[in-house]
Amino acid sequence: TSGPAQTAVVVRGLSSFGAITGFRQSLAAAEGVEAVNLSLGPTGEFLYRATHAEGFDLAAAIRQLEGEGAEIEKDASGTLHVTISRGR
Repeated sequence: TSGPAQTAVVVRGLSSFGAITGFRQSLAAAEGVEAVNLSLGPTGEFLYRATHAEGFDLAAAIRQLEGEGAEIEKDASGTLHVTISRGR
């Protein structure tokens, strides 16, 4: 069995403290996610670090939580960039 992995998730489009913490809580409660830490990125975006099993599809978990209201891109380093386009 593999140990836990960690994926950085940069999120834009969350407009309130409740939305920011709500996203973290929802992601942390997703099946397959062990923990989520939240910090502020260097350019003001919100940076979540999700701990999960190696090979877990975190983008699919976010899409299940956010539906069509989220645009998700993965960069070369493995960081997920999420833009929430609907009010949350």
